[in-house]
Amino acid sequence: MPSPFPGMDPYLENVLYWKSVHHDLISLITFQLNESLPEPFLARSEGRSYILPRHELIYPDAIVVRAPSADAADLKRGKIAAATATRTDSPPLLFEFSEREVYEPHVEIFSVEDEQVVAVIEVLSPTNKSQESTGREEYVKKQKQILNSSTHLVEIDLLRGGLHTVAVARETIRARKNFDYVVCLRRADETRTRFEVWAFTVRESLPTVRIPLTEGWADFDLDLQAIWGEAYRLGRWAKAIQYGEESDPPLSPADTAWADALFREKGLRP
Repeated sequence: MPSPFPGMDPYLENVLYWKSVHHDLISLITFQLNESLPEPFLARSEGRSYILPRHELIYPDAIVVRAPSADAADLKRGKIAAATATRTDSPPLLFEFSEREVYEPHVEIFSVEDEQVVAVIEVLSPTNKSQESTGREEYVKKQKQILNSSTHLVEIDLLRGGLHTVAVARETIRARKNFDYVVCLRRADETRTRFEVWAFTVRESLPTVRIPLTEGWADFDLDLQAIWGEAYRLGRWAKAIQYGEESDPPLSPADTAWADALFREKGLRP
């Protein structure tokens, strides 16, 4: 069963689902590229790793919580009862924080002949859009490196929440078109100042975007709607999502009413 939405399914922006969705999107983009790229080019899933403090974790994670044990010396001396009788404050809970290594995949297209990276395709995650986080710092640092290189950069942001992160400012795009999601392409041409942006709402299908290669080769068309539909199908998300509930993050009031009518039309709500 396909998603009830014409394009991006906002219910899959939930952090409970996004990690799996992100992995599938990277894999499917890589597969589609390798099925159709011209002979001299290949696509590979690569990634960056960094250490994320536990207090910055966005995805659900267990935290060890324990109550403090009684002092061994007091137990030995039999003073616990007396201490309990005279003290009125409650013992604190102890939280044990640890760091975690995070691996964020992206897609690289490279030339087989000289192994030069031609283009990098990023699919943004919540960690990339979280204010003052290690994940955002690492992403922005990598973004700047690519923007100052001879490599094309394609940024795919399918998340309404968090800070705007793609290279072209939100206000600049919204001056031309209102949007929920955005794909931003910076070509590594002689000026490096031209950006191509596909901005779209939750009511629209995902675009087919152009992926530039090296000089003398035509752009490659990447059908994001087809990739998204396949990710939804393979993930069997129709069985997992409760469309009777509100999405997280929630839609705007106008889009909530639109989605409710859509669900009723498709028999997902009474």
